[in-house]
Amino acid sequence: MVVIKEKSLATVQPLLTALFAEQRADNGLVSHEPVDQQIAFGAYLDDQLVGGLIATQRFESLLVSQLAVSSRCRQSGTGSQLLKNAEDWVYKHGVTTVILTTRSNQAAGF
Repeated sequence: MVVIKEKSLATVQPLLTALFAEQRADNGLVSHEPVDQQIAFGAYLDDQLVGGLIATQRFESLLVSQLAVSSRCRQSGTGSQLLKNAEDWVYKHGVTTVILTTRSNQAAGF
């Protein structure tokens, strides 16, 4: 009988990674991209970093975890430019889903 136990990520993840690799190989699929790949884009004004976007690709999804723009550059399209760069990256890397969440205290007045 199988017994389920709560364990640390470090304990379970190596086995799951190996099992998924085995499944891909069994189905003739080859993944050249790392399972988790982080990307970052910076927005610069006069060579000064004024905003950025950080996201993680997991399989065919991209999770945008951080997106922020300095107050002096808000309402200028900088955030939209950052998202456009992420969108371009998505098309080049076969990502089919993009996830972006926010909290009620973020982007006030947006």
